[in-house]
Amino acid sequence: ESKRIEAELESAQRIGQIGSWSWDVENDRLISCSREYARIHGVGMDEIHAHLAQQMEIVVHPDDVARVRSEFERFDREGSHYEIEYRILRPDGEIRHVVERGEPRLFRGSRLIEQRGTLQDITERRLEESERRKSDELLEAAIENVPGGFLLINSEGDIERFNRRFFDLYPRQQGFILVGSPFGDFLHGGIESGVYPEASEDPRGWLTSCLERYGSEYVKFVDHLDDGRSIQIASRRLPDGSVASMHIDVSELEHAREEAERANASKSEFLASMSHELRTPMHGILSFTDLGLKRLDSLSRDKLHSYLEHIQGSANRLLYLLNDLLDLSRLEAGRMTLELRPTDLGELLQVCVSELESRLRDRQLACRLDEVESGMACVCDRNRILQVLTNILANAIRFSPDNGQILLRGHCTGAYCRLQISDQGSGIPPDELEKIFERFYQSAESRQQPGGSGLGLAICREIVELHHGRIWAENNAAGGASVLVEIPCGTS
Repeated sequence: ESKRIEAELESAQRIGQIGSWSWDVENDRLISCSREYARIHGVGMDEIHAHLAQQMEIVVHPDDVARVRSEFERFDREGSHYEIEYRILRPDGEIRHVVERGEPRLFRGSRLIEQRGTLQDITERRLEESERRKSDELLEAAIENVPGGFLLINSEGDIERFNRRFFDLYPRQQGFILVGSPFGDFLHGGIESGVYPEASEDPRGWLTSCLERYGSEYVKFVDHLDDGRSIQIASRRLPDGSVASMHIDVSELEHAREEAERANASKSEFLASMSHELRTPMHGILSFTDLGLKRLDSLSRDKLHSYLEHIQGSANRLLYLLNDLLDLSRLEAGRMTLELRPTDLGELLQVCVSELESRLRDRQLACRLDEVESGMACVCDRNRILQVLTNILANAIRFSPDNGQILLRGHCTGAYCRLQISDQGSGIPPDELEKIFERFYQSAESRQQPGGSGLGLAICREIVELHHGRIWAENNAAGGASVLVEIPCGTS
C-alpha cells in the first residue's frame, strides 16, 4: 500500500512539484520519501535522512519554527489531518516556500505510530503573488495620486473602481459611489438631489444622453454643478468595454477664464475709449493751430487769445491722459516710489478743493468741508494722496447735478485716518461698487459722462494700497455715492 501511494505521489510531483513522505512518529525519523521531496529540500536521496535529522531551526526558517512546532504538536495530540505553509532553508542557503499536508497512517491501539503526507513547493506562486501584490499596490498608489478623481466602470455599467478624490468631488452622491453599484444610479441620485442643473428640464433625456456620452470611444466635457463648481471629465472606452474617466475640478480655471474674457472685453472698450479720448484733444490742438496759421494775418488779438486758450485746454487734457497712462504703467511695473513725510490731511483736502474751484464754479456746486478734524496728521506721499483726492473730487463733480452739493469729511480712528467725499448724483449700481476700481473698467453711468478715461480710480486704488491703506465706494442712504479712503497714521 505504501509503495502504491508513493508511486501515485511520484507521478503527481512531476506535474505539480509535490513530494511524498512517510514518518515514524515513535522514533521521530523519516521512513521514506520521493525524489521530489528530497529535491524540494535541496538534497539528494542519500542525504535526506541526515538533513532532516538536524534541529528543526536548521531545516525550517527561524521565523516559522514556533508555528510549525505548535502545529506538529497539535497533530500528535489529535491525530488529525493538517496543512501548514512555511519556509524551509536549503543547505545552500536558498529559502523555499512550501505547503506540507499530513495525515495519520498507522496506529497501535490509540497511539499514532506512523503518518504520511506531501510537501509542495509553492515558491514561484508566492513570488508571482508578491509581484502581483506590489503591482496592485503601485497601481492603487498611482490611482490615488492622480491629479483628480478616477472612475472605472465595467462593461456591465457598474462602478468597479474609484479613488478618494472622485468620492470627495460629489459629496451629495457618495451614497451611490459603491463598487458593484450601477453608474446610472450615481447619476440618477445626482439628478434627484439637484446636483445637475442642466438635467432639471428633462431628467430622463439628460440621463440617457449622459450615459451615451460615457460610452463613447473618447469624450471630454464639463459638468456644471449646482454649487457653482465646474468638473471637467475626460472619458475613454477601453478594449474590454469598460470605461475609465478622469474628473478634475476646474472651477478656478473657469472663473479665471471668465475673468480674463471680461478683462479683455474691458480692455478693448478701454482702448476704444482711450483712442477717442486722445484724439479729441489732439484734434482740438490741430484744428485751432491750423485755423490760427491760416488766419494769422487777419486775426484780432482777442480771437488769437481764444484760439490759444483752446489749444492750451486741449493740451492740458492730453497731458492728464498721458500722465494717467504713465502712472498706470509705473504701478503695473512696480516702479512707483513714495516720498513719505508727515502730512496734514485736513490741509490737503482744502488744497484739493482750491485746485478744482473753477470746475466747481462752472457747475455751480457747493463743496463743503463737513466734520473734518483738525490736525489729521499721517505719514504719506503728499503729492500722491493729493492726486487720489483730486481724482475722487473730480469724479464727484462729474456725477453731481448742477447746483448740487459735495461734502468732504475726515477723522482719525486709532491707527487710521479716514477721508470721505460724497456727492448727490445718481449713485453706483450695487454690482459695480467693486468693479469701478478695476483697470480698464468704466461703469454704464461713467460712459455716459464726458471726460472719463476709466483709469483714475484704478490708479487711486494702487496708490492707496502702496500706502497699505484701502479705498472703497458706498451708496448714500439719501442718494448719491461716497468714496472713502483709509490711510495708516504711521509710516508704511
